[in-house]
Amino acid sequence: VSAQLPQPRLHAIQPAGGQAGSEIELSLTSGDHLDEAHRLIFSHPGISAAVLKKEADRFYPETRLVSGRFKVEIARGVPPGNYEVRAVGYYGITNARTFVAGDGPEAVETEPNNTHKTATQVSVGTVVNGVCDETGFDYFRFEAGKGQRLIIDCAAQRIDSRADATLVLHDSSGRELKRSRDVVGRDPVIDFSVPADGQYVVAVYDFLYRGGARFPYRLTISAGPRIDWIDPPTAMAGAMGTFTLYGRNLPGGEILEGTEFQKLTMPVSIPADAGSNLVRGEVQVLMRPDEAALDLYTFWLAAPNGRSNPVRLLLGDEPLVRK
Repeated sequence: VSAQLPQPRLHAIQPAGGQAGSEIELSLTSGDHLDEAHRLIFSHPGISAAVLKKEADRFYPETRLVSGRFKVEIARGVPPGNYEVRAVGYYGITNARTFVAGDGPEAVETEPNNTHKTATQVSVGTVVNGVCDETGFDYFRFEAGKGQRLIIDCAAQRIDSRADATLVLHDSSGRELKRSRDVVGRDPVIDFSVPADGQYVVAVYDFLYRGGARFPYRLTISAGPRIDWIDPPTAMAGAMGTFTLYGRNLPGGEILEGTEFQKLTMPVSIPADAGSNLVRGEVQVLMRPDEAALDLYTFWLAAPNGRSNPVRLLLGDEPLVRK
């Protein structure tokens, strides 16, 4: 006969991220054997947490720890990206979940927002941390101006969520304009050229109508640049290279005839230590197991209209030669 202590498991946190240079309240929303969870360990030293406390009252003369709830501080210098977080409790340390450090304003979904009329008002440029509702929709309303090109992106698979997220865009009257699923892996992205000034509503739901704490998402409505692919996809550490970006909202980008994409050619200096980002704990793009052993560099386009999504370059030892 053998015996074993319970194995603590962390399934989900909420919110799944926060803005660098801010403090947020974070809860362990799903897990097993998380008794007396009093500490969080992040893979970046610039992210720290302190367990929340209850003040003394007439029943408890001393302050008490609130198990599973924390105040998280994200230092201003933390690079945007995905990091690991683990909880420590009575039975030891848990598995890792994904925590995202962002570089823009963030908000947390507020209920009720399950109908078009009760949609939560959000601002363009804000990241909303939400959770899919079982057999239901989450609605968000935003103001947009004619001629704007907005990228509506819902990250779920990319933050290790169980959600197969789907987006549906409506105008103010409820008429469906666009629908998206499985653009970046299982995650949806909508490219929306605003036809007229006014209010628009986007709905988020799981494709199989599942929901709960293990189905978080991060919804972004942005007028910033988006890179769909980069050519060449390889680079050399410590060298200057010329790359062509293909995407949307690229400042000074040339429209590719007959497509919705823009093209922008620019020089990029690759740092000499470009392959060491994993050592520093930065994993800005979800990696497949077969990519873990590769030397990769994550590139972002910093533009006047914001910072782009991250794309990866494969690092080589020799200069690239085009044929």
